[in-house]
Amino acid sequence: GGRLESVTMDTPHLVPAIANVRAVGAGEFQFGAIDGAGALFTWGLNDDGALGRATDELNAPPARVPGLPAARALAVGRGFMLALTQDRELFAWGGNTAGQLCQGHLRAVPAPARIAVAQRVEAIAAGASHALAVTATGDVLAWGSNHRGQLGHARPAYAATPVRVPVPERVQSVAAGMYFSIALGTSGQV
Repeated sequence: GGRLESVTMDTPHLVPAIANVRAVGAGEFQFGAIDGAGALFTWGLNDDGALGRATDELNAPPARVPGLPAARALAVGRGFMLALTQDRELFAWGGNTAGQLCQGHLRAVPAPARIAVAQRVEAIAAGASHALAVTATGDVLAWGSNHRGQLGHARPAYAATPVRVPVPERVQSVAAGMYFSIALGTSGQV
């Protein structure tokens, strides 16, 4: 029996096997990086397929997510990920207990699954179990858990398909925390 070594590091270190990184994302136990060619690499805990790739390792090292078109952005929630491709298509995978993968059901999805959104997506964000997207027209779409009102509506308790968030102006970017959402309007208001 080998000795279990600490996975905690108190000084910065280079993440191996990924070069020319242009975007990163981090959650509680999952991490991702997009390289200059748009390849998405993930690492960490692979519960419910949260890394978007097959691995038997408990704490998986970085490896490319197969079958995903070239990505431009990623968002990491609690046990799930979203990727926005260079063609502005949206994909999600991992845990789905509140519909945060926007697939119309509540089952985990271990590999990238396309999210059907009628409008072109420009920006994304992920909270603990909800997700946000900004469309080319400045609308905000939300899905997943709404138990704390993070989807911008009083009901439903969760949404497995996108709901439009009633914001008073066009939005340019979004951010999400555990149980809340933030939108930056084009006027500079939050």
